[in-house]
Formats: sequence, structure tokens, C-alpha cells
Amino acid sequence: MQWDPKIGWGLVATLFVFVAGYFVRWMLDSIAERRQIHRYYVAVLHEVERNLDGIEKAVAGFPPLAAVNALLAASAAYRPHFISTYSSKIFETNGAMLTTLPSIVANDLIGFYDRLEFIQANVDAFERRASK
Repeated sequence: MQWDPKIGWGLVATLFVFVAGYFVRWMLDSIAERRQIHRYYVAVLHEVERNLDGIEKAVAGFPPLAAVNALLAASAAYRPHFISTYSSKIFETNGAMLTTLPSIVANDLIGFYDRLEFIQANVDAFERRASK
């Protein structure tokens, strides 16, 4: 079989365009994925910061433990009212993105939201007892 320049160079050009297009698509997908990961990092960071700010404000407003103990000792009918609110929308809706985090960061993030749920469960339990 002989080399026909018209057909041969046409095939080479077609193959080159295909391979170049494949690598350009791969590069664009890689950039888009990195941007999505970066947006997730920033969003979850802001969510954690808002939650920490809320905890700091709530703790700053707590009366001293001695005052709470004195109130509870005065009468079983007295119950302090606690409010616990936190946001976990970004964390909960992007669970698959946790695999993009370093494992130590992912574990700490999971532990942080687990503690927030624990606090909320305790506040809910305390409020149930208080309403009776």
C-alpha cells in the first residue's frame, strides 16, 4: 500500500484534532473540578465560622454555673432556657465532596458537626423535661 499524501495527511490531521480536543476537554474538566472543590472548601469554611460565632455568642450569654445551680436548687420548677442553632446545609448536601478533603480535615469536620448534633440533642432533651 502506498502513501497517498491527500488521504494520509488528512488522517493525520483528523487524528491530531481528535487527540488535541480530548486533552483540551480533559484540561477544562480538571479546571472545573478544581473550581468546584475550591468553592466547597470556601463554603464549608464559612459555615463552620458562622457556627463557631453562634456558639461563642451563646456561651458568652450564659449565666455563671453557680447562678444556674442556685436557680435549680431553689425550685425544681425553675429551668433555664437554652437555644442551640446551627447550620449544616452545605455539609449535609455535599457529602461526596468530603472525599476531596485530606482525611484529617474530613475527620475533624465530621467530628465538629457530630458535636453540634450532640449539643442540639442535649438542648432538645433539656427542653422536653422543662416543658412538663
